[in-house]
Amino acid sequence: MCNMFPNYAPDSVFGPNPNLYESNYYNYLDTYMQKVRPDVLSFDYYPFMKDPKADPDWIAGMLTNLSDIRNIGKKYGVDTWGFVQNSGWSYTRVPNANELRFICHLHLIFGLKSYSYFLYCQPNDKPGTAGIFEGMLTFHGEKTDIYYRVKKQNKDLKKMKGVFLNYDHVGFVTHNMTKKHTDAIAKDLRYDKYKELEKIKSKGSILVGIFEKDRKTGLYVMNFDYKKNNKVTLELDLKTEFKVWGDGGLEHMKKADSIKLKLDPGEGKFIELG
Repeated sequence: MCNMFPNYAPDSVFGPNPNLYESNYYNYLDTYMQKVRPDVLSFDYYPFMKDPKADPDWIAGMLTNLSDIRNIGKKYGVDTWGFVQNSGWSYTRVPNANELRFICHLHLIFGLKSYSYFLYCQPNDKPGTAGIFEGMLTFHGEKTDIYYRVKKQNKDLKKMKGVFLNYDHVGFVTHNMTKKHTDAIAKDLRYDKYKELEKIKSKGSILVGIFEKDRKTGLYVMNFDYKKNNKVTLELDLKTEFKVWGDGGLEHMKKADSIKLKLDPGEGKFIELG
């Protein structure tokens, strides 16, 4: 595995693009996979800048980046990985607990099988020099607030038992998301509804990842708002047995034609149908 640039790197690093129908970035990933044939396709994208007003544009770019990573990984039949921004440096900010939760679930809802955190330990403690980061450990080895934030996020995700990892990612159904963010997801990954899922009801912005395993559907339901709590109801085409997995473990089992969820900012829950 060799980690790939994000799509906001300058075009000069992506090399020539003879394909008029794909972006320079997509062609960069495709060329790499053709020539290197790695076991894993990995990348990093860090969306939280110093100025929160920039968030919508950076998150839109990340949705496009994740779409390309997902599609190239699918094309070559390899697992996809990412790096999560938990730290702050120069032009970026340290994500708070809600923002960290959001970015972790955003990786997993695209079918990524693993991710790492950037940055673990601060490489330098001298002001005015390169390498001044706010990380999980200081240069001298002390644990920071970031360490405990990441530890809690990992603990919450572990309670989901990784049930979604055995599923294959299919696409998305969106609800109340901005046009900028909806359009940033690759068109071939967007559905109006999917099999059992008839309708989404919520006053908030909701992203639902569609997954399949052995012809059974999985729904990764994510609050696409990292500032506010949201409630969501999923309406199914008929009464169906389901299991809801979240930071409380197996939170709910029932047979019904609708599923109601409460989601913290940026939170995701995985639903097994059937």
